[in-house]
Amino acid sequence: MGSIGLSVLAVLTIAGQRHTGRGLARDWRIRAPFLCLADAAVARIVPPWLGAEAFVSVVYGLSSLLWRAGFALYISSFWGFLTTPRVDGLPG
Repeated sequence: MGSIGLSVLAVLTIAGQRHTGRGLARDWRIRAPFLCLADAAVARIVPPWLGAEAFVSVVYGLSSLLWRAGFALYISSFWGFLTTPRVDGLPG
């Protein structure tokens, strides 16, 4: 699920920037969602490796929060891009 989530987020991010007439930026608002999703994926696989099966439900809850936070950060940073006219003045 980590690979799928990161892939979907990458497509949304690149398309969101290019189709709104912007260049590919790499500021913290773009990187933070990727870090959240990557951390969520790591959080899901670490407990079994460490033999901490008692904490699996807590870590899965943390993973779920990180996953949602990643996409919430994407929406909060791209909402303005996606709901306003293109910055380059082209149609679309």
